[in-house]
Amino acid sequence: MVTPLMNLIDKFEQFNIDVLHNISIASCAYATKHYSTYFPSKFNLESDKQTYYSDFDINADYSNPNPNAKPFELTAGYWKNKCYHYKQQDYKAGRETQKNVTADDYSYYKKLFKTSVCSNCSAKFTYDNHPSLDRQDNELPHTKDNCLPACVSCNIAHVNRDPKIASLHIKIRQYAIKNNLPMTLSVERIYKLIRECITGGLAAVFHRENIAGKTHINELTYDEQSNKVISQDNENVVTHVFALDGNSLYPSSYSSVKNENIPYTNHRIYMAGRSRFYSEKPYVIKNCIEQRKDIFVAKVKGYFPKSEDNNLLPLPPIFRNIEIENKEDVIGEYMYSQAQKYSLPMTKKDRKLTTLLDTNGQFMVFNNYYLQLLIDLGFIITDYKSIAAFEKNTAYEPFVRTMMNLRIQAILAGSSKEKFQKLIINAFYGYDTLNTEKFNKLNLLDKADTFIAQHHPNHIGTRNISANTFAVQIKPKTVTCFTSLQSGVFILDNAKYWYLNYICNFMYKCLDRKRFHFVLADT
Repeated sequence: MVTPLMNLIDKFEQFNIDVLHNISIASCAYATKHYSTYFPSKFNLESDKQTYYSDFDINADYSNPNPNAKPFELTAGYWKNKCYHYKQQDYKAGRETQKNVTADDYSYYKKLFKTSVCSNCSAKFTYDNHPSLDRQDNELPHTKDNCLPACVSCNIAHVNRDPKIASLHIKIRQYAIKNNLPMTLSVERIYKLIRECITGGLAAVFHRENIAGKTHINELTYDEQSNKVISQDNENVVTHVFALDGNSLYPSSYSSVKNENIPYTNHRIYMAGRSRFYSEKPYVIKNCIEQRKDIFVAKVKGYFPKSEDNNLLPLPPIFRNIEIENKEDVIGEYMYSQAQKYSLPMTKKDRKLTTLLDTNGQFMVFNNYYLQLLIDLGFIITDYKSIAAFEKNTAYEPFVRTMMNLRIQAILAGSSKEKFQKLIINAFYGYDTLNTEKFNKLNLLDKADTFIAQHHPNHIGTRNISANTFAVQIKPKTVTCFTSLQSGVFILDNAKYWYLNYICNFMYKCLDRKRFHFVLADT
């Protein structure tokens, strides 16, 4: 039992990953991947020398001011709001508030923010980089004598940390911004949009019985007059069942290696860095989709025209979750009879991942690569809901190249390490989407406070613990994102892009479609 664990510790130690700090292989792989984005040279094998951006250096200057950013202009309303929250913060912490900054200090701080820079990183204050007051002595309140101007992000990094630790946090953030590295989401609307886009890999059976020399190839055709899909066998008979496995499907989805077969974004599938903007304006969403320059997730509604049905029916290209009623005319006679036979519950709706030719009359979220492939296949967008655009990066390329090269070397050497390398490059991406934020806030309250809390608009539920103690659930106004959620979402949708691209732009074009049908699809 000890030897395998020690081997695991040794394998991750070469990448400075503490296995005892990360409780699963997925979290270790996740840590390794992000370590590679800050120290790409550590993942640059002699056998595969590539040119990447420089490693993170604590002594380097990573300030990267935007020359086009508009200087911050303090308004009276903004300052009044800040003063109110500073006072509330000090009051809750039990600090004296009599000498706090007030709305009367507006002119002083308007000039200060205009002429000074951040006391931590020396950055100028702009509308991209808002100012705040950073208390020098955290035991004292927000007074003129105790506060220095600081970026909001630097102020958050500073908190009660040791100055050197705070400096490290600030420099890491600057480094990430400069190189467009994946970052956690800070805008709740983008966070919710990204959460909607999370769709796992498809696993669907299309033809259950495939007997060589007996089973005929099945075709699906749409009859416009009856508005029905007709299933019929043709004259060709099954001779073989081929299982085609994508070679490194998921690593290909996040490696960002240049490939001339990718018709979008300079022949690369870029990964999402920090968010650039969010919009609900239809013309902004439409322009962003049509220009095909940005990487984004968009919430749209649409369909494939009837003229494309016969081409796409064998494997409908929209892989998304929908709620399905367990009725015979919905799930089919066979599935319904099996459910009845085994007394499965049939009254409630089930959420199923399935294949579709339209968005089922609802808005669905896609990333740009998947959506643009659907559009190229004939998808027509009928309505636009929202969009979130991101900075592009190729930060995971060193990680993928190194792990793939190590895997190839292990295969050639006949070593079992090949399985380990495969596990690492396939395991990490799921960790991005497993955000462990707390949606519910639980408070233990007495009867009087419980009565008040139950009238709160965000009240979820109450449970009696004892005679005068109640556990009250309150939904917080905000959630915290601890992983680069957008990375996981892009990998999942990029994998669907590669999968469908192979089928629609290769198999359909080079094979006689009357001579094969899909048995199952599994991504």
